[in-house]
Order: sequence, then C-alpha cells, then structure tokens
Amino acid sequence: MVLFVELLGRGSGIGYQIEFYYQMFNMTEVLAHALSFLSVMLFIEVAILGTIERKIFGWRQAHA
Repeated sequence: MVLFVELLGRGSGIGYQIEFYYQMFNMTEVLAHALSFLSVMLFIEVAILGTIERKIFGWRQAHA
C-alpha cells in the first residue's frame, strides 16, 4: 500500500524511486530498491509484529 500511494502522489520516497528507475529502463535499480523495501517490510512483519502477535495471542493453542 505504501508503495502504491507513493507512486501516485509523492515526489520522493522508495515508491517514487522505483517508478523513476522503471521509466528510465534501469531494472537493476528497480530490483535493488524493491528488494530493499521487501527486506525491510519482511523484517517488520516477522520480527516486530510477529513478536507482538505471539505476546498478545500466546494464550491460544497451536492448531495442527
């Protein structure tokens, strides 16, 4: 969602950089920016939100 919003309305940011390099046909930069954004978002999802989720829902039993 963040990338999509940045592509539509921002003049800076990771979404803007991806769109800019895409228009310049520089796929190495597009992939580099996209993968760096993906790795940051994956870290946030697994490390931060996963830890919070385990603490909040720790009382639930694991399903088989």
